[in-house]
Amino acid sequence: MAAGLDKLRAVLPTDRQDHVERLARQTVVYGSAFGAVPDSGQQPWLLALQKSVVNRHVLELRYAGYEREETTREVEPLGLVYSGGAWYLIAWCRLLQDFRQFRIDRIRDLSVSSERFEHRPDFSLREHLEKESEGEETIRARIWIADPMQGKARMESYATLIEENERDGGREFSQYTFSLEWLAWWLFTFGPAAEALDPQELGDRIAGIAQEKLAKYQK
Repeated sequence: MAAGLDKLRAVLPTDRQDHVERLARQTVVYGSAFGAVPDSGQQPWLLALQKSVVNRHVLELRYAGYEREETTREVEPLGLVYSGGAWYLIAWCRLLQDFRQFRIDRIRDLSVSSERFEHRPDFSLREHLEKESEGEETIRARIWIADPMQGKARMESYATLIEENERDGGREFSQYTFSLEWLAWWLFTFGPAAEALDPQELGDRIAGIAQEKLAKYQK
């Protein structure tokens, strides 16, 4: 990214270089220890979002949230973050009157308004991210998902799935979660098409759910 920005600075006229500097300030990339790369086919909105961040244009989003419900809202795009194999938009949501983050591959439709919003001199993207992460602890889990179910898993997973080994008609993934209980219930819905690999507690929780279900139906 840094090398690409240097090339842009070298060829752009002086009056356009400010756009490059603004985009650089408002983009944060967190490296991944697993070398995850975002699927470009799932990022159809990235270029439009970059332009809107630079030019401060209001956006109208149709967005599928955590439980897949879709909402339409106006937002003021403030920055872009790449983390764990996915891109996120950080924006001021006019509907909720608060800062929100939107995973870009969950945007279902996007339109760029001609309206420009005022610069927020008190907003720092890095400071916002640091504040959001304070007190949050994630747990790394490893799971296996069969090939036919991986599309469903990517659509439903609240966290990003980070690809690892391919084996036995499926693939192993790393996933960072705030709740092993939630992850256990989610994996249970896949039946034999998913398997908990690590930590042991995750497998134990799924086994407990299965035993409860079995006992209920045996009655």
